[in-house]
Amino acid sequence: MQNAGKRTPEYQGRGKMGRPGISRRVRSFVATGLSFLFLAACGHTATQQDKIDAAAVAIGSQTRYDDAVADADDAIKMGPPNAEAYYYRGRAEQERPKSDPSIAQSDYDRAAADYKAALALDPDPDLVLRIHEKMADLAYSQEQYASALAQYQAVIDHLDSADVRAQALYQMGVCQQRIGDFDAADKTFAEVIQDYPDTDLAQAAHAHLGARAFYVELGEYADPGDSANALTQANVLGIKTEVEVRSDGMHILQSGPFKSYADAARVRNSVIVQFPSATVMP
Repeated sequence: MQNAGKRTPEYQGRGKMGRPGISRRVRSFVATGLSFLFLAACGHTATQQDKIDAAAVAIGSQTRYDDAVADADDAIKMGPPNAEAYYYRGRAEQERPKSDPSIAQSDYDRAAADYKAALALDPDPDLVLRIHEKMADLAYSQEQYASALAQYQAVIDHLDSADVRAQALYQMGVCQQRIGDFDAADKTFAEVIQDYPDTDLAQAAHAHLGARAFYVELGEYADPGDSANALTQANVLGIKTEVEVRSDGMHILQSGPFKSYADAARVRNSVIVQFPSATVMP
């Protein structure tokens, strides 16, 4: 039985590599926001570009995603067709918090449609790159790993931000592993470790190295009695499971091994109601 270890974090955001200073993009967002306040005080009528810039600022806050959608909507309605407006609306739809799976799927579908609309407007190469990077993240978050891998491979050599490239490279390795290309995944994870040592992503990459099978972790339990009850529940469901006691005393309820990620995901999905924290490992 594989040593369960600690859960490998799934990285969806950015800024996991340390404590960078205020980026040029953040400074730009702040400056743009102050400009908006000044223009509003002067009775300035917002232009399409003002609305696009406002959407970018709202996304940069990492909290005002609905405002970003509203500003991008306004920009799109103003016309003419603008790829940036569709891009920022797609990003806001993709990145805002999801309260349940149906809302998540609706937002993801809307974001995909907006990215497609943006690309149809033949944007500049930099925006094309940003769109494809977000489309890769979108496919990744929906476990469409073959599609996500193709998108990451198309952009990975053109990403100039270390944080963004590290994130994309790590998730590219996860995609390779989960479609069964284990050797390629090991090479990618080794690159993450080499290029971005002493980061959370390097630590996560270490947890994936050498894997040749998948497991479903149904839960972690501090109380042996809770672990025993969960094991009984899993057996009633017909899921063959074992309990491993970790070095920190936690009891790990785990099923597997499975040769493919798809097989493990099917088991996870079949028990998710009874075991809401069920996760495929690695």
